[in-house]
Amino acid sequence: MRSIRLSLCSIILFATCFQTVFATSSINSAFLKRHEVQVFIDEMVSQHGFKRKDLSDIFMQVTFPKQVIKKSNKPAEAMTWERYKSIVVSDRKVKGGIAFWKKYKKDLVRAHKKYGVPIEVIVATIGVESAYGQNTGKYRVIDSLTNLAFNYPRREKFFKSELKEYLLLTKEMKLDPLELMGSYAGAIGQPQFMPSSYRRYAVDFSGKHYIDLVHNEVDVIGSIGNFYNRHGWHRGDPIASPAGISGNQ
Repeated sequence: MRSIRLSLCSIILFATCFQTVFATSSINSAFLKRHEVQVFIDEMVSQHGFKRKDLSDIFMQVTFPKQVIKKSNKPAEAMTWERYKSIVVSDRKVKGGIAFWKKYKKDLVRAHKKYGVPIEVIVATIGVESAYGQNTGKYRVIDSLTNLAFNYPRREKFFKSELKEYLLLTKEMKLDPLELMGSYAGAIGQPQFMPSSYRRYAVDFSGKHYIDLVHNEVDVIGSIGNFYNRHGWHRGDPIASPAGISGNQ
């Protein structure tokens, strides 16, 4: 009887897995046939040298987590400052920041000298964005960006551009586009760079001839410094200034 029960369980498990795979395949086949998806693939093939089959194979393996759209409709940045501050600033992050500063002091000093960005700003950025590498995201980047590019009309143009940048990034770095993990919005690594920022501002600050913003803290430090510098950070300028509000605001 036990062997019969095990056989029945195996059959049920196999049938469930087969049904899931079949349903996913059907969803992805329908997705792949959408006009805007085909237009996107056409552009990647004609303008950037991708192979149509490779892109079709990638999109056939994309999943569509509901949380991606849900979180995009209620981003943390839309919270009040007090609520947001309670999330991004904590005793644990302060302690993590001090430990990070001590460990990478030489690299932080080097980044400050080269890019003019204060050490505390670089350290705080990593703490806010990923808690010093502890939280770099639990979604596949390809899933997040594909969902937002084709199922989120509000910011469709932006996320289609980021999807393009991501595919170019993984091609240039010889990475599997199905493996890289990130945020629900497709941000990558300890500094949570979007793919376009990764391609434009990430630097090989460690001198290893390969830029890694997920595991290499030295590259992360230099890339954040470069990002701020390229966006107009001026050495010695004030970080913030008081704002005044008048009238019925």
